[in-house]
Amino acid sequence: MTSVKDQSPWGTCWAFAGTAAAETAILKCLGTTAEESGLDLSERHLVWFSSHPVTAEDSLSQQGEGIHVLGETADNVNITFDVAGTSDMFSYLYSCGIGPVLEKDFPYRGVIGFSSLDFFTDEAYAEKSEAALGSIFESLYGGDFDAVYAKLKKEGKVQSFIDTETKRGLEFPEGTTPDNLSEESCMKALRAYVVKVYARSDEYSKYDDWSIPATDERGESNRFLTAGCSLLNGNVLPDTVVVADKKYAGIDEYTIRMIKKEIYEGKGISVGYKHSSSIYNAETGAIYNPEFAGMNHYVQIVGWDDGYSKDNFLVAPEKDGA
Repeated sequence: MTSVKDQSPWGTCWAFAGTAAAETAILKCLGTTAEESGLDLSERHLVWFSSHPVTAEDSLSQQGEGIHVLGETADNVNITFDVAGTSDMFSYLYSCGIGPVLEKDFPYRGVIGFSSLDFFTDEAYAEKSEAALGSIFESLYGGDFDAVYAKLKKEGKVQSFIDTETKRGLEFPEGTTPDNLSEESCMKALRAYVVKVYARSDEYSKYDDWSIPATDERGESNRFLTAGCSLLNGNVLPDTVVVADKKYAGIDEYTIRMIKKEIYEGKGISVGYKHSSSIYNAETGAIYNPEFAGMNHYVQIVGWDDGYSKDNFLVAPEKDGA
């Protein structure tokens, strides 16, 4: 299998799980390892073309076929990277001969390639980062500064706001009081806090342009590029959960055996599950959710351990194993 990767700054877990499964299967077919081959497939190519229809440059007879993303504009071309996906999306794309392509051809970054830290510290992006800070402020506090300040002042909670945000990590100018709190001081404190957060990460910025043009510099379709391989077969396994009357009723042992069989044969398995920090054991990296719930995260299964103690989970399953 290939290395663990970081999906930040987007909600593209499904693409990373699908790409990882493809990489595992390719390595098995070639009889090599990730270290020997350096195999690394592009998640960005998968995400972009999974939600952009066929163009005239791709095929005149099939023009317009595919998934369309609502709300995409020239000022918001990256919306597709935060649209939730499923295993069906990468399966249909690969089976149509669209990808996979190598990471070096379409790396997981924007066109310019600046980092999130660069965006909030480089003067070249000052105007755009100021607008981004305004959006971050609104998402955190439910409105722009004037509206939030007026509401806090009316409720007599300005000092409480200052105290709470100071505990969060925002550093207001010395001597800041409910009477002199300003939009400028808030944005300055918020920028310093954001910079501090991104200083711990090397992720590329979501404020770059992550789109992929329909054609390359030679006029050839970018959609139908491949890394020299194509999907022949893909198995859809039954759900691991038994459901009765819309309630969790246990684990399907047949599916567990099928999963083990696929892994034993060297195949990659993409799986979705319901992640929740309230039941995730950060110390052991273990999670077990017995509730009948929808999915919000995708990962690749790379092995199993029937002796893994159920005590490693915050919510203990019926027996050992993972």
